[in-house]
Order: sequence, then C-alpha cells, then structure tokens
Amino acid sequence: MRKLCSAALALVLGVLAATVSTSPSGTAGAAEPVVGFSPTSGVLFNNPDGTFAQQMLLLDELGRSIDAAPPGSVIRIATYSLSYQPTADKLLAAFARGVQVRLIIDSHAETDQIAQLRKKLGTSSSRTSYLRTCRYGCMSAKPSFLHTKLYMFSTSGKAKKVTMISSANPAGGGGTEAWNNTYTIVGDLAIYNANLSNFNDMLKDVTNPNYYRTASSGPYKVYFFPRGGVDRKSDTYNNVLNEVRCTGVAPGYGENGRTVIKIAMYRWTSLRKNLAQRLWQLQDQGCNVQIIYSADTVEQPVVAELLRSGGRNGRIGVYNGRLDRDGDGVLDLYIHSKYMLVNGAYGTRNNVKAVYTGSPNFTSNSLRESNETALRIGNDQVYDQFFANFKLIRGSYTVPVTKVPSPAVAQRQQGVYDAEGERTDDYWVSPEE
Repeated sequence: MRKLCSAALALVLGVLAATVSTSPSGTAGAAEPVVGFSPTSGVLFNNPDGTFAQQMLLLDELGRSIDAAPPGSVIRIATYSLSYQPTADKLLAAFARGVQVRLIIDSHAETDQIAQLRKKLGTSSSRTSYLRTCRYGCMSAKPSFLHTKLYMFSTSGKAKKVTMISSANPAGGGGTEAWNNTYTIVGDLAIYNANLSNFNDMLKDVTNPNYYRTASSGPYKVYFFPRGGVDRKSDTYNNVLNEVRCTGVAPGYGENGRTVIKIAMYRWTSLRKNLAQRLWQLQDQGCNVQIIYSADTVEQPVVAELLRSGGRNGRIGVYNGRLDRDGDGVLDLYIHSKYMLVNGAYGTRNNVKAVYTGSPNFTSNSLRESNETALRIGNDQVYDQFFANFKLIRGSYTVPVTKVPSPAVAQRQQGVYDAEGERTDDYWVSPEE
C-alpha cells in the first residue's frame, strides 16, 4: 500500500513539474510556446469595417507568431508605436519563458505598454532582451521618425527566419479604424539578414542620412531609408515610375494594352509633389492611374497636380477614403496602407505585375530623414491580392475627388502653409501613423 501511495505521489509531482517551468529569465510558471501554429509567407489585409477578427487580423497574426516563439529564440521588433495590450502581454510572456525580446520604438509617445515592456526588458542593448528608443529617426539628427513596422522571428513554430514588413503598428486603432497590410517572408535568409542588419544599424542610433541600401532575393527586393539627396534622381519611387511604359503591354497584363498603376497612400506632402507630377505624365501617356487616399493627410498642391486637366487620356482617378459615413460629424475609416501596384510594361519587360508596400509615406521625411522599410514583390498572385484589396476599398469605402480643396479648407485639415501654398517641412506627429 505504501508503495502505491509513493508511486501516486511521484506521478502527481511529475505532472506538476511538467506544467511549471522556470525560464532563463527566472520566472516560474512561464507559458510554453503555442504548438501547431507557424507563420507562412504571403500577404494579409485587415478589414476595419468587418468583424472584430477581421479588424484585428494583422495583430492576431503577430500575436500568434509571438506565442509560437520557443525559448532561446529571438524576436526583434522595430516600430513607430506600440499601444496594443495583447501584443505587450504576449511579448512579456515570451520573455518569461526564455525568448530574447529586442525592441526599438520611436520616442514620439510613451504608452503604458511601452512602460511595462521597458521595466521588464530593461534598456541596455548589451543584454539579450531590451527596449530601446530613438529620439528622432535612429539615423537622423533632424525631426523625423523611426517609422518602419518590422517584425522578425528567428523561430516561430516550425518556421525559421521570419520577416514581417507591415504598414500596421501594434496599436488597436490600426485594426479598428484603418486599412493596413502585412507581408510575411519565411525562410529567405538573404531578406532576413538584410533586415537584421538594418535592425542592428538602427540600434546604434547614429546619424547617417545617407544610409539608403537595398537587398534582393527571388521575387523580393527590400529598400531601407533614409536616403540622402535633394533631387528627383534620388527619390526611389520617382525612379520606379520612370521605368514604367504605358503601351506595348503583353496579353494578360495591364488593361486594354495599357499599363495600370494603383496607389493606396496615407500621407502625401507637397515636398513629394514630383510623384504626382510624374503620375500625371504617365496618365497623359496612356497609363491607367488610380489613387485612393485619406484626404485630411494629403496636401493641397499634391491634389492640384493629380487633378490637372488637359491630358490626352483624361484625368487620374482620385478617391477619398476618409469619410463620415454615419453622419455623426466624426471621420470614420481611413487608408493607412502605403502601397503602389504596377501591372504592364516596366523596364525591358512588358509582362510585369509588381507590388511596392511597407511603411514609407509619400513625404520628404519618409525619404530623407526617417527609418522606413519598403518591399517590392514581383509575383502575379500577390499583385492580384493587392489589387482585390484596392478594388474593395475604392468600390465601397471611397468617393471620387473632383476638385482641389480651397487653401482655407486645406489649412484646417493639414496645418499652416507658406505664402505660396506649400509647407516648409512635413514633420507631422500622428499617434497612429
């Protein structure tokens, strides 16, 4: 009888030992990583007008990836804002079970979640886990942002070398109020290492306005900013648009033999008016150009360029997605994605479908001072997914823009202009940018 009792006691103690773990960080009872989930390569879009699950799809995917990170693995996040409590809780749980959690956050706003993480992780980058902040962009001494939205996992579930490049911060409003997207790349060592180098370079917090670099692998190309320069030749997106040809498109691409350009953009300032001018030229040359934006974050001179008349191919299709749809006096959903789609003739090819996505807005600050990450994806299926997202937003959540707002309206929307109707800078602080 005594032997049976001893055996039963040993079994109970064994079960307890299996369910209570002590992580390398010294926390008893840390949760084990979630099994059965692994992130996969591809794009996800939230729907701020959908169910709560559809609204929070991107942050839930991030959360599941954090939960699936095993002890000893490394999570790296560089982002503009962090105010979503479930993300903070999952990062703290990962740290407790022995995951190395390394965060770089922009310093524009302190949140309870950032304070919680800083207290637990510490601030010294000599440790295996930390939370660091950059006063401006990590490579700029001028007003700017650490604006990238980069999420990296050395291991998550069965996936290795996971890179997520997003337009969404870990902030709840980015799911419930704004259209966003995240693109995940699994197992591509070249892309992972390029983003790892960028993360480590941001961590140094050393001024380097000429930092710009790129890396390519298969269908992917990543671009890291800031990029030095003062003219259009050093504007990455201007150079992309200069490679576009409007005619001679292969069957199955473009539309009626013409190249198609679709843009969804959150913020667009007059210091990048050159992009609007180039898009008007392309429309005039026969391209089919359509743009959706949030009108309260696009400056008047940009709209004036986009709506110029007199072209041989009609006006650019411009659509405002920042509306008061229920008439309560409060603007509802808005475009927070920053992507450009090209379908047709590009460079020496006439059968290109390419997506440019990531964190950069069409502002001088995004180009010249802030830390940003852009991703080019050359894949027909991925293009079609982005195009479907564009059509959904344009078709059901926008109204056509047919006239340029008056200077008085523009000033109320966006700030103070100089005597010629242009701002002298585009350093705007927005808690959910």
